[in-house]
Amino acid sequence: MFVLTLPIIFEYTNLLTPFAILVIFTTMLGLFYIIAPFPEPIEQSEPYIGQHSDQEQSYQQQKYPFLYQAWYGKIALWKVFWPYFIIVNIVLYGSDRLVRDTVLSVPTWDNILLICIVTALWWAVGVWRMSAYCHYRIYSTVARTLTFTLFSDFILRIFIRIKYPRIFFDCEGMLFDYSSCF
Repeated sequence: MFVLTLPIIFEYTNLLTPFAILVIFTTMLGLFYIIAPFPEPIEQSEPYIGQHSDQEQSYQQQKYPFLYQAWYGKIALWKVFWPYFIIVNIVLYGSDRLVRDTVLSVPTWDNILLICIVTALWWAVGVWRMSAYCHYRIYSTVARTLTFTLFSDFILRIFIRIKYPRIFFDCEGMLFDYSSCF
């Protein structure tokens, strides 16, 4: 996260400075600590699920138990936060490196970014719902802040893709996809 985006933003634009990033991150950390829920034990009762019948709910629970429990906030925060956070950062870094080395095309990079954004929406909902089920408020604060920073990184990637594609992508090496650099 921010491995390739922030150096481009700092070097080629006057949009943000390192001090501004530090102030924004510290402010968000403080704000998320203030609004973080107090820790609660995980309840065994069913939360409000919606208009599904009991038979359909049990089928959903058996078919995708981890996704179901994560969506409805029935498991610990770290079980959903850390695996997705690590995987999405590996995918983003790998796709950035591959597109800069002209192994991937720019539209493929766009598709990978879109997939990461869509799955991050599910992840953000799960993190917000499960943030009450951790031992300390600081853990939920850090999880929420890192979720916010991931979406900030997505916004910076889209900004760079639209405004500065020739800087981020190796346009000279992409003869077959040169039109994506305009």
